[in-house]
Amino acid sequence: MSETALPPSFRSLYRLALRSISASVRHQPSATRSLRTIWRPTFEAAASVSHRLQDPDTSPEEHQKLEKWHAAWQSRMDNTLSLLCDSATSKGVAKKAIQNLSFLHRSHRTWVRERYYGQKNTWKPNLGPGEYHPPTLPSREGRSRFYKNLERKQNDRVYDEDAWNPLSELVQMAEGSDGVSLGRIRLKRWNRS
Repeated sequence: MSETALPPSFRSLYRLALRSISASVRHQPSATRSLRTIWRPTFEAAASVSHRLQDPDTSPEEHQKLEKWHAAWQSRMDNTLSLLCDSATSKGVAKKAIQNLSFLHRSHRTWVRERYYGQKNTWKPNLGPGEYHPPTLPSREGRSRFYKNLERKQNDRVYDEDAWNPLSELVQMAEGSDGVSLGRIRLKRWNRS
């Protein structure tokens, strides 16, 4: 598939969404950054569909299906832009919803960094040959406490993972009932530096 330029209407919509996101949180840098991160996967998926629509090798059935998806996506984005506009101009429910969405993304990012990936041992290439000390098993009397703490940490991790799943379902139900897009959170590897 050859890479073609995105249509001007798509690029314009993307720039408008970026400006609306910034205005909806009163141009606060951290909230703007987290909201842009949330909506980026949605636009990447739509850009992929736009490229496939412009591809001459696309079959007519697939082309029709992609056009239908793209029309539904544009309708959702219109509703999303009006939600962002309401958030920028009023201090009502829309403002609170967008602020909470930004807060949820930041807390999820912290949870991933500290709880999900924080438990894993990472290789440190900067260590010298004599600086590495492999972990040792605690003494006999300390083992029971060690295993209790390990079990508690594993239970906490399962609880945290189970808490995020219903929340994502709730967001998807809100998107479906109101015809808006609230973005997607992408799980990726975090650097511990």
